[in-house]
Amino acid sequence: MGIIVNETFEDERGFTSPLGTYASFSRDLNVTKVNRGFEVEITQEDASGNPNSNSRKVAVTDASGNKMYDASNNLLTRTIYNETRTKQVYFVHTQLVHYKDKQARLDRKKAIGWFDVKLDVELTEFANIFSKLYEKVKTDKTLFPYNNLTDDL
Repeated sequence: MGIIVNETFEDERGFTSPLGTYASFSRDLNVTKVNRGFEVEITQEDASGNPNSNSRKVAVTDASGNKMYDASNNLLTRTIYNETRTKQVYFVHTQLVHYKDKQARLDRKKAIGWFDVKLDVELTEFANIFSKLYEKVKTDKTLFPYNNLTDDL
């Protein structure tokens, strides 16, 4: 299971490899169950006496996102109330290993590059962990900069 890169690869030294380089999660895969905190907006009444709540003032904006001011040029604000909650997820940390081609991967040849991948996976999605990893790699162009990809299942 991997990705065929249908683009010419060139590294920082000027080494190029023709179409068909190959990337896969063929090395260590570290999975840790962790608690992740997140905030949910709640009402002032729900925040009252809630030890997990917090509030902050934010600028009032119009439909275009512009800050609004009153007649005296004072910034209009409103208070937002949030509740901090936690949920358990699997934190996955691995490397997408990039090879000259698929045969180099199968023959355990030296890689031409690595991409560090970190991802939270819902507990109910653990069976789909590799699908989630490949989905992240294919959609996050800051992580893996190639566009013309073919799944190799």
